[in-house]
Amino acid sequence: MPAYICPQMKPISITHRTNPLWQIRLLIGFGAFILFVPFLGGVHLFDWDEINFAECAREMIVLNDFQQVSIDYQPFWEKPPLFIWMQAAGMQIFGVGEFAARLPNAICGIISLLLLFELGRKYKSIRLGAYWTLAYAGSLLPHFYFRSGIIDPWFNLFIFLSFWFLYRSVQLRENSQPRMQVFTSIAIAGVCNGLACLTKGQVAWLVVMLCLGVLWVLYRFRFYITIFDLLLFTLLSWGTMFLWFAIDYVENGPQLLIDFYAYQYRLFSTPDAGHAGFPGFHFVIVLLGCFPASFVALGLIPKRISFHLKTVSWVHWCVVMLFVVLILFSIVQSKIIHYSSLAYFPLTFLAAWAMDSQTMLHRWQRLFLRTLSVVFAFVVLAFPLLVRYRSYFLSSIQDVFVKGNLEVPVSWSGFEGLPILLLLVGTWMGLRYMLKGQKVIAWTMIYSGSGLALALLFYTLLPKIEPHTQGSAVAFFKALQGKNCYVHCLGYKSYAHLFYAQPVVPTQSEYYSDQQTHWLLHGPIERDAYFCTKVNKAIEYMNDENRKDGLQKIGEGGGFVFFHRPAVPSLSQP
Repeated sequence: MPAYICPQMKPISITHRTNPLWQIRLLIGFGAFILFVPFLGGVHLFDWDEINFAECAREMIVLNDFQQVSIDYQPFWEKPPLFIWMQAAGMQIFGVGEFAARLPNAICGIISLLLLFELGRKYKSIRLGAYWTLAYAGSLLPHFYFRSGIIDPWFNLFIFLSFWFLYRSVQLRENSQPRMQVFTSIAIAGVCNGLACLTKGQVAWLVVMLCLGVLWVLYRFRFYITIFDLLLFTLLSWGTMFLWFAIDYVENGPQLLIDFYAYQYRLFSTPDAGHAGFPGFHFVIVLLGCFPASFVALGLIPKRISFHLKTVSWVHWCVVMLFVVLILFSIVQSKIIHYSSLAYFPLTFLAAWAMDSQTMLHRWQRLFLRTLSVVFAFVVLAFPLLVRYRSYFLSSIQDVFVKGNLEVPVSWSGFEGLPILLLLVGTWMGLRYMLKGQKVIAWTMIYSGSGLALALLFYTLLPKIEPHTQGSAVAFFKALQGKNCYVHCLGYKSYAHLFYAQPVVPTQSEYYSDQQTHWLLHGPIERDAYFCTKVNKAIEYMNDENRKDGLQKIGEGGGFVFFHRPAVPSLSQP
């Protein structure tokens, strides 16, 4: 049986003199810190998800309530609290802001790269572990998410660890290890999966169970996980999450549980918040977003990986997880990029496996890597130039909101995209070294080039893009900090007004009703109210009825229009 199909997992004996593992770990940890931590707070949080979760953490601190998640000071039943707790802890230490909101994922990035090295080393070799680390850190979306403030990096890590420890339990049983070791591995898998459920929901349990079911079928119903193992895994997974639900149930009743599962069903069955897409959306996103690892992993397709083997292989498990995630979230009606981000772990492992087992990439792989590196470089280099000389084509843009975004006076030099040349040069030079047979240098150049390019673009490009997308609105909200007022967005969904204006907790019951917007525009309010809307919707709020109730336009910019309505304690007053 070829070694690349199903290797035996064996313990590795390494001496400090011949293999200084501590130096490798230190290098990975330091490199991850440099890639993910600097400049975390240099750009405002982006609507929706980043600001949504950060605002939940801020409100936990304001309300001193760490049991129930809230948004706009009302119960928020869409997400469990684990990641919000991490952000709240960061804000307690570093203050409320972008750095604290994104720090948990930067820490997750450091931990993830160290773990990938250890898993790859334990599975086969130090070289495989190093390749896996390189492939994850140097691919586009996997790298990007560790510098964000969204839930998914921790969610994915917990799920993947639970999957790995289930695989370990199978290996331990195959090797006739003591039952206690097998059960310990299953218990760790259950707790990790429970933490994933506590991070985002029980889709974590569903994904793992679907993977196990597919593996059971592919292995011709001959599997190594018993019913007792599955029950123990499920009990610990569900128990970890329902411990939080149980506490909330005692304090607040069953409404949170009802609303949470209603929301999960809605995400699966309908395009939530307009996030619809074509059936192959996630396949395209993972293929292009995980460049260059995705195109390296495709080299395994010509190799027939049989599932009719006596020994279970981690390669099989990764192939199954990759396609289960892609197919499952292709079925889900809401098409959001990070829904399929769990696929990054098995995909980058398969890329590392191909890197380790193949002496040369196929010609078509080299062609795709070169072509896409040129395309990415062209797009990133051209974008700053287009925005700098936007005056030449602004008149042809019909969308007044987009036009307003581009009119924001941001100083572009045109050279903000230059770091992308590291990706281009690294890819082309790496492939050149590969043709010379110097594989280690080749892979190091390819992935280091893309990883460094991404890290530097956070310094040069992103700070110039953000002012065009939401900068004017965020500046308006920040100017309202410290004022005893209401702040509200009209005609579009946002959380930026909550996080950046940080309004005082509302006391009037009407604020918490379904008619909040109508009440703020027309009802008796004891504080001034400020509103933000997009320029293409502003006309809806400039009618006589709104002006009669005191609504006045006070400014506009960047595609947004701002209004003010003075306090009207009683409608009988003028």
